[in-house]
Amino acid sequence: MAYLKIDKTELGFAPRPMFLKQLLQGFLLGFVTLMPVFIVLYILGVNVIDEEQLWTTEFLAKQIIINLLIALLISSIEEPLFRGILLTSLSKKLSTAAAIIISSTYYAGLHFFSSKTDIPLQDITLLSGFELLAEAFSNLWNTEIISAFLALLMVGIFLGVLRTQTKASLGLCIGCHTCWVWQIKMSKKLLNTDFSSQYIDLVSSYDGVVGPLVACWLMLAIGGYFAYQRLR
Repeated sequence: MAYLKIDKTELGFAPRPMFLKQLLQGFLLGFVTLMPVFIVLYILGVNVIDEEQLWTTEFLAKQIIINLLIALLISSIEEPLFRGILLTSLSKKLSTAAAIIISSTYYAGLHFFSSKTDIPLQDITLLSGFELLAEAFSNLWNTEIISAFLALLMVGIFLGVLRTQTKASLGLCIGCHTCWVWQIKMSKKLLNTDFSSQYIDLVSSYDGVVGPLVACWLMLAIGGYFAYQRLR
C-alpha cells in the first residue's frame, strides 16, 4: 500500500461500523447467490446427503463454526489482495473492465497452481523445488480444469463488479466470499457428489460445486445487474 500510494479507503475499506455492516450484507448476498446452485444440484441428484455421517447437534454446530472461521480467514486474505491491492493498482493504468478481467484471471489461475508430487526425503536435491514448480505451472495447461477455471473466473468478475460499483466496498466482497466458501465447505461435510449422475457435467471435479452451472448462474446475475442499472 505504501509503495503503490494506496490508502485504506482507496483499497476498499470503509470505516469500521460501515465495514461490519458490509460484512453482514455481503454474507447475505453470498447466501442468496450460491444457495440456488446447491438446491438445483440436490434436486438433480448431483449432490446427495451423506447417509453414513452420524448427524448430531454437536457435530453440526462444530462444523458450522469451524468452517465459518476458516472461510472468513480465507476471504480476509484473498479479497484485500485480489479485489483490493491488485484491482486498485490495475485500475490506475487500465479501464475498470480490463482491471477486473485481469485480476479475475489471476485469481482463478492461482487455484490450480499446485503440485501433488510427494518427493521422499532421501530423494530431495537442490533441483527438487524447481521440479515441483514446473509441475505447478504445467497444471495450468491441464484441459480438465477448464470448467472449474471458467467458473472461478466468473466468481472473480462478480466480486470485481461488486467492488467497483460501490466506493469502499471491500467488506461486501469479504462477506460474500466468506459465505460462498462456508457453504462449499459445509456441503463437503454433509453431502457427497454422485459422479454417476447424468447431470454431473454441471460441476467440475475441483470441488463438486463450481463448474458450468456456477459460471452460467453468475454470468446471468452480472448481466441482470447491468440490465437493471441501464433500465434505471
